[in-house]
Amino acid sequence: MSEISNKTLVGLLVVAIVISLAGTFISLNKLGSITGFQANVTSQQGQTSAQILGTAQITLYNTSMNFGAGQVNGTYSIGHDFCYLYSNGNINSAGNNFADGTDFGAGGASSECVGSWLTPWSFVIENTGNTQFTNVTLGTGGGQSAFQSNFSSQVTNGTWQYRVEEETSDTTCSAAESTAWSTVTTGPLNICGSFKATPAADDAFMVQMNITLPEDASPASWSDTVTFTANV
Repeated sequence: MSEISNKTLVGLLVVAIVISLAGTFISLNKLGSITGFQANVTSQQGQTSAQILGTAQITLYNTSMNFGAGQVNGTYSIGHDFCYLYSNGNINSAGNNFADGTDFGAGGASSECVGSWLTPWSFVIENTGNTQFTNVTLGTGGGQSAFQSNFSSQVTNGTWQYRVEEETSDTTCSAAESTAWSTVTTGPLNICGSFKATPAADDAFMVQMNITLPEDASPASWSDTVTFTANV
């Protein structure tokens, strides 16, 4: 077998490299022309939701009512005299306006009252939630009966009464407002039906208190707890 010269080997190597490169080029060229592939396309759907929860809440402003102390001047008439004490009904604060509609006035003491009597603010109940209440009730520990037993009279006992004024348009409650006084009992007394949460200018009502003391009332001190309950 004859030996292949170095030139021949180099020539074959070059040819092999050329063929190899040519084959690679052809393969790559064919790959570039392949068609028919398509990427997968998928879609998913989501859902969003929100729920506003109801909040049932009332806020009581002016949480204490102190009428002070004093005496009853019984020299105004031959008959039986009384000292009349009223809480202040002129309230326009905390965003609650009771200046419109029926005005219950600034309260105070009648001329028969002498001494250190005070004029406290009336109670204000506001619907500070977003739920309408079926009603609001008033209850006390002893009511007018307990009040009268503290200030007993030989002629006519004193009284403890209340009345309700609604805010602005007088539609805060259903048929609640009245200039007439009602007797405070242990209750519960329905003082506001269908207590609204909106609008903000019409979501509150005021409870004005009045106590009367007879001129021959026995010296004593008195206090009671008033509870307002809102029912959904």
